[in-house]
Amino acid sequence: MGKFTAIVGIIAVCLAGTYGQENSVTVPNSKMYAKPGDNVALNCIGGSKELTYYISNRAKWDFTNTAGTKYPITDGFYKTTAGGDYADALFASKHFEFKYIQPKQGSDETFIFRLNITDVRASDEGTYSCSLVDTAGIPQSTTSLTLTVLSPVQKVTLEIHDPVSHTVLEKKTVGMSESDQALKLTPGQYMVKCVAEGSNPAPMMKLMYNEEEVYVNVNSDKKTHSSGIHYTSMFSFSNFELTASNGEQYLTCSANIAKGGYPAKTAGIKMMVVVDKPTMMCGNMSSMISDRYQDLNCNITAPGVMCEKVHWIVGENDRMISYGEKSGSENDAYDIIESSCEESPQGQLNVKLSFYLLKKEHFDTVFYLSYGVGESAHRIPVRLQQIPGSASLIAPLSLFVYLMVAMVTRLGFNGL
Repeated sequence: MGKFTAIVGIIAVCLAGTYGQENSVTVPNSKMYAKPGDNVALNCIGGSKELTYYISNRAKWDFTNTAGTKYPITDGFYKTTAGGDYADALFASKHFEFKYIQPKQGSDETFIFRLNITDVRASDEGTYSCSLVDTAGIPQSTTSLTLTVLSPVQKVTLEIHDPVSHTVLEKKTVGMSESDQALKLTPGQYMVKCVAEGSNPAPMMKLMYNEEEVYVNVNSDKKTHSSGIHYTSMFSFSNFELTASNGEQYLTCSANIAKGGYPAKTAGIKMMVVVDKPTMMCGNMSSMISDRYQDLNCNITAPGVMCEKVHWIVGENDRMISYGEKSGSENDAYDIIESSCEESPQGQLNVKLSFYLLKKEHFDTVFYLSYGVGESAHRIPVRLQQIPGSASLIAPLSLFVYLMVAMVTRLGFNGL
């Protein structure tokens, strides 16, 4: 890389023509960017051309890395002897090079103190300060710039969640293709989340629903690794509205950094959002309280049925029990209730609500089997019917026997 692909100018302008008058510094561009492997020239331009550079035109470069550690680089026209081995190692490997350029005779140019960085790497990211110093080495004016070493977005992850159970319905890390199977959903509100990882600086992110761009509020987290600075950025919607359509729909998330000309990373989900009215049937709903353990068994039939859309709702307090969830405890009046679901090869769901210790409250409560998401969910009431046990039959049976004996006795007396 013989040519330098980026020029960073730090301009120090001497407003006076005689020694002892004030020098000032301006920075035309305080933020610069480079790709790994680029060559960069940092120019500190200034000083008074009327004076010999040995008197007034001295500059020093310092570098502060992303961890806040400061390293001297040059002092005057040479690499510095302060700051340990940092400058020695980088100048010896020709990663750093210092050049002093005098103005052309008769021109209005001033002196240039140039720091060349060859084959930029992540560890070069930070703040570079250039100071004009007097004969005593005291800075008279200082300016600085930040160098950002670019890194493109490494990965984008797009997810759709059930808004109630927070189950991930679909997760993609690549763009859509013709061979993708469409995710079958019903209309309603869903949680949508997108995460972009590995970039520097933080990326711009975009969400597209079909052909329309959706405004997103991006949060970014900056972390420093041995390989450089990496940002993880994300946005999420807890109530993203999906509407029904006869055709396929598309949800895409893309992320890219503004500099460097890198291609964007994209993840996409293909969807079919249709109104599916399921067929829901339940059986085996009678039990004695002495049975202790009992199942409510139900079947759900609908196109593209998914266990993730199954919920039970306890009617008395609207408590929701999602697929695969246990509810209750030893101190709970309802004790332990568990929801389970299996998908059959015939496109049917076998749903079960299990009671581990039957109580009177179970027979007094209406349980609702719900299938779907949001307002498009369908549900049916299910009751657990109590069959009288043997203990409850003793009193009526004893009374019946007593009445029969009394009647026979009376008839016998009347016949005498």
